[in-house]
Amino acid sequence: VPNEVVRPELDNLKAAVLAEDPIAAELAMEAIHLLPTRS
Repeated sequence: VPNEVVRPELDNLKAAVLAEDPIAAELAMEAIHLLPTRS
């Protein structure tokens, strides 16, 4: 299930945003986009 793969990345992104760390947030977003998409 793709959601189970994306969830950790979303948690990392959320944590980065809450920590006001734009660089980490950007890296998390890139990691999400780099994940293989399975339909």
